[in-house]
This record gives sequence, structure tokens and C-alpha cells, in this order.
Amino acid sequence: MCNILVIGDTHGEWGYLASLLLYYQPDICLVTGDFGWWPGLGELPHLALPREVMQHTQIHFLDGNHENHQSLLAAAPRGSFTSQEIAPNIVYHPRGSLMQLPDGRRVFFAGGAKSIDWKQRIRGKTWFPEEILRPSHLPKELPQADIVLSHTIPSAFKVEKYADWGFFDVRYDFSPDKSQETLNQVLQACKPQLWLAGHYHRRIDGHFAATEYHVLDMLYGGLCRPEGLPCTFWLSGGPGIQRQSPGWALPHQAFIPLVENASGLYACADMRELPWDLARLFAKRRTMYRTQKVDGIKGLVPREADSFLNCLCRFHWDPLAALGDRKRDPT
Repeated sequence: MCNILVIGDTHGEWGYLASLLLYYQPDICLVTGDFGWWPGLGELPHLALPREVMQHTQIHFLDGNHENHQSLLAAAPRGSFTSQEIAPNIVYHPRGSLMQLPDGRRVFFAGGAKSIDWKQRIRGKTWFPEEILRPSHLPKELPQADIVLSHTIPSAFKVEKYADWGFFDVRYDFSPDKSQETLNQVLQACKPQLWLAGHYHRRIDGHFAATEYHVLDMLYGGLCRPEGLPCTFWLSGGPGIQRQSPGWALPHQAFIPLVENASGLYACADMRELPWDLARLFAKRRTMYRTQKVDGIKGLVPREADSFLNCLCRFHWDPLAALGDRKRDPT
């Protein structure tokens, strides 16, 4: 069986994504937009992710609102409806494209959404009007599909994206997103049994008529749990490796388990139990080092360890080279 994991917005957080994929080891990972495709502005995934990820998992994504849409349109012009491998083991699914899963189910892709912060961005560099999904971006005759993957969701689902923010900022554009009206047409024509999306930065599960929908949370850290996360959904199969405890997976088969106390707080296992090179890098980078006792164990709170993952990513996953010391310190 092909193990297919769907993830919400990744926003170019390649360190977090690497840990998640090394932890679960899916055959295919599908990202529901805001992947972080920013040529010229940010590091690209096939250059940032360690080879252990790229060799084991093929990464697929559709476009969100925060992407370089001009670059994606150059790879897959409007009306082509054909998926493109735009980098080694990185597959882009343009609006209107179809993918058939190994079990025979058909997935229809309908990316795009409105950025509420477009006024604060630079047109043609960090914001593109092409972000809005329009009917003209899709086939004239929409196909029936078992599953739809989109970035935002149909307005018919009646989910308020910003209802829980608790504030109003005049710099943000809260006007209706025309992409949602286009998705209403997709919902009516495709009649999917399952709809998966992102964009809302929180987990929302529900039903609309005969359609089950799951809005996935964004990827916001490297902490993984055996039972899954708010940002994940198994479309087929399950983890390629069974973990018994939460924690972080790192390249070269390293795994840092976590300990949870009765209050649900986490701390890394005792620093003395960490691989010596990783522990030394923790200690060297004091700006991201903080101890906390959880059930008597001195460790790192998850946010600090997440920063450590990004540090490893910047150092190309070679902590020894980063320290300039390839010999074990006898002390």
C-alpha cells in the first residue's frame, strides 16, 4: 500500500517539514497550499531538505495565496491542467489538474485564495493578483472526483476564517474571497466524498451534505505524535515507521523522544541522553537553549527544540561540521 500523508500550510518551514517526514516516513506527502515556493526569496525545498527525506518521500503541492505565482505559471500555464515535476521529487499540481491514487480514487486540485495582507506586500515580488481562483482557471466541464484538494474552502461550508482572531486590523482586507464562490461550483460539479484544505491555520472537521471535509492546521513545529497532528491527514495507509513516543526525528536515523508530565507539558529527554554532538550544539546556541524541569527531567521545551531543527537545517544537517569538530569530546 502507498502511504500518502496530507499536510496543511508549510510556509517554507523546511526544518519542521523534514522532521515530520522523517518521523512518519510517508511515500507521498501532499501539501494543501502555502507550500513556500519562493524562488529568489527563500531557500527551495529540494535544496534545503536532507537527502534522507528526498530519497524516501515524493512531495506534492498545490498553490496557496502565499507563493510565487509567476514562477508556478511559467511551469504550468493556465489551461494545461497537467501536473509538473518542477524540481527533483517536487511535484506541482496546477488548478484543474487530476491525480489518480494507487487505489483508483481521483483527486481534483483547485489551489488559490485571497491574501488578507496583500496591502502590506509588494506586487510582483511577495504578492500576485493571480492568487485568486477563478472559474476560467478550471476546465469548462468539471470532472467528478472522489477527493478535492484546495487551499481555501467553499463558502457553502460556512466556516469563518477570522472569527477567532479577536481583533480587527485596518491593514487587512476582510472582504469576501471570490475563490470560495468558484469552489462552490467545484463542490456542486465534482460531488467529492472527501475535501481537504488548509489556509485557516487551525483544524476544522465537518460534513456538508455527502462531503466530509477536513481543514488542516498549518505546520508550526517539529514535535510529532504517533497518532498524528492537527496539520496531518492520512489519505492512504499510515506511517512508514511506527513510533511509540512523541518527539523529533532527525537525519541519519536520530530520534529525540520527549517526556510528557501530567499537565501535558513536554521536555526533551535528559540532555545526557542526547547524541553528544546534538547536545553540544544545543549548548553552543545559548540563544535557543532553555532548561525546564518536567517530572524531574531537565530538558528543552518544544519551541526551543523547533528552533534547533531550523538551526540544523541552516547548517545542512551537519552539526559536527557546524562546530568545526569531528572528534568526540572525551569530556
